Amino acid sequence: MQIREYQTWLQAYDVARGWDKITPAHTFLHLAEELGEIAREVQYFEGYRDAEGAGDLHSNLAEELADCATFLFKLAYLCGVTSRTPCGVT
Repeated sequence: MQIREYQTWLQAYDVARGWDKITPAHTFLHLAEELGEIAREVQYFEGYRDAEGAGDLHSNLAEELADCATFLFKLAYLCGVTSRTPCGVT
C-alpha cells in the first residue's frame, strides 16, 4: 500500500466513525501521548526501567509505534498534507 492510499483509507475509516471531527490540536495531543508511551516501552526494552509485568516488550513497542504512525498520518490529512506523488514506500 502506498502512503497516499493509506491516508485515503484512514480518512474514510475516521469519517465512518465520526473521528474526522477531532481537531488537529487534539490529534497532536494524542500523538504526543503515544510518543510518551513509546518512550516508556523503549526504556523497558533497554532495561532502563524495570520491565517486570510489562508483557511482551517487542509486541508492546510495535503497537505503540503503529499508534504513533496512525496519529501522524491522521494529523497530516487533517492539515491537508498528503503524499502527492508515489514514493515507492509500501
